[in-house]
Amino acid sequence: FFLRRWREAPRTEPSGWGNWDFAGFGIFVVLLLGVRVLGQVDPMWRLPMWIHAMLVVGATWHWLRAIAGKGFALAIAPVILFALTAVPYPTAIELGLVHGLTRTVIAATVELFTLAGKPVVAVGERLSLGGQVVEVTEGCSGIRSFQSFLMAACFFGELFRLQWPGRVALIGVGLALAIVINAGRALTLAAEGFSAGVEAAAAIHDTVGLVAFLVSAVLFFLAAIGLDHLESPRKKHVVRRVIGPRTEG
Repeated sequence: FFLRRWREAPRTEPSGWGNWDFAGFGIFVVLLLGVRVLGQVDPMWRLPMWIHAMLVVGATWHWLRAIAGKGFALAIAPVILFALTAVPYPTAIELGLVHGLTRTVIAATVELFTLAGKPVVAVGERLSLGGQVVEVTEGCSGIRSFQSFLMAACFFGELFRLQWPGRVALIGVGLALAIVINAGRALTLAAEGFSAGVEAAAAIHDTVGLVAFLVSAVLFFLAAIGLDHLESPRKKHVVRRVIGPRTEG
């Protein structure tokens, strides 16, 4: 993606390096060393990870602006920001997402059981039927699916050159799939647990998870292709206008 945008992005007047830039580089080095020290205190501490990532992203963007101009740096920004999808979410945000997704998945699972004629009720983060209780674990909340789909939405949005509305729509599709597929996964495991016991549900846990992953991946890829087809006429016009007609030689 970087090489493709490098060839196509507009070049403007480079800003070059001034005294303030060298001073900023010195500050960057000091901050980076400080973050590295904090990271050694607790390797799982999210704050130093995010400070480190933002420092690297900011320094990379500034370097590109200096050598190729602000217009080029802005055009390349989505590729640089893609690296942030690899950074773990801040703990407070991740826990909020986990609890919110878990409640949504449980509510959807209860509704599906009700439609199937089984009076399953939710007790906290557990499902109860006739005295039997099945726990919906954090792994079934959909948080990993949501994080993966967010990364995949950025990836396919750039791969297919989707406009910003299409990229936002792709994130929405990913969130919907994370909820629906994990509700189906929780429904399958809970139904097996109610009928054959917790041990039987544990035995098929990994298989159900793999099937859920494959189904959601295929549906997400088809959604990305569909959005690409919807935008194709306008997108081709924009690409021709930005990079101009190709010439031989």
